[in-house]
Amino acid sequence: MVTASRPVLVTDSTRPGVLAALRELWGYRELVVELSKRSLQLRYKNSVLGIAWSLSTPLMLIFIITLVTKRLMNQNIPNYSAYLFPVMFAWSFFSMAIPESCGVLIDNAALVRKVYFPRELLPITVVVANLVHLLIAMTVALAYLALLRILPRQVNWQVLLLFLIIPAQCAATLGIGFIVSSLNVLFEAVRYVVIVAMQIMLYAVPILYPIERVVAATQHPWSHPWLDAWLRPHFVQLYLLNPFASILVLYQKALLPPIQNAGIPALPWSWGLLGQTWLISVVILVAGAMVFGRFKWTAVERL
Repeated sequence: MVTASRPVLVTDSTRPGVLAALRELWGYRELVVELSKRSLQLRYKNSVLGIAWSLSTPLMLIFIITLVTKRLMNQNIPNYSAYLFPVMFAWSFFSMAIPESCGVLIDNAALVRKVYFPRELLPITVVVANLVHLLIAMTVALAYLALLRILPRQVNWQVLLLFLIIPAQCAATLGIGFIVSSLNVLFEAVRYVVIVAMQIMLYAVPILYPIERVVAATQHPWSHPWLDAWLRPHFVQLYLLNPFASILVLYQKALLPPIQNAGIPALPWSWGLLGQTWLISVVILVAGAMVFGRFKWTAVERL
């Protein structure tokens, strides 16, 4: 049973403060749990293998990428598949949660029209449901690293850094989810733009290549003088401002030893990058909540 909570009256002239909104969301926490359970049940309802089937897509991508990079591109990175496991599962969280957030208001239009609850709960539910999937996937990744004896011989206490990385990833994803879920009701093309953007982003983040390749590319002159003088010295810093990229790098540095014998300098774990990622994630979350709060009632009227 959902915990009773006093509704907050929202008008054009007055809106609840941040603390009041957070208290209201907390009052509906049981509804988040129930909606998340329903989302997971619907996702795996007609699947014979259940959650194992949803893991098959990233596992197949890991196999294909490992085969292509080692056999065709001659990337001499020992245990290259191990470097793909954490980032591929982490990317799967992004690629599933953000497109799902696009349609969460439309998919629950009947519920939104009939029952009062904070509309923010719907994007939150998407993130929570996919978080469960991410935790299971990361368990599989850790088991694979243990099978390769990377854990605990080469990496041990660093696994605890996941408790700092995963919340930052959820914050950034939720912020983006707030934005796309509200705008998708107002503009039907948003969902298709998001799908294309996520496909492009797959090649713009360090999955098919390690971050060390990006650093190595800045060590040599570029073709254009202006790019070589102004962009190349700051390219890595600008590249890591992308929270998708920085979060994936943090996963690799927390769970894997430095790359060895690959002809590129290995980069260590960076607390500075973690702090930068947290800051950007919180900014995205706050901005997303503001956009959602600005457009949610207009969006609800159009459902």
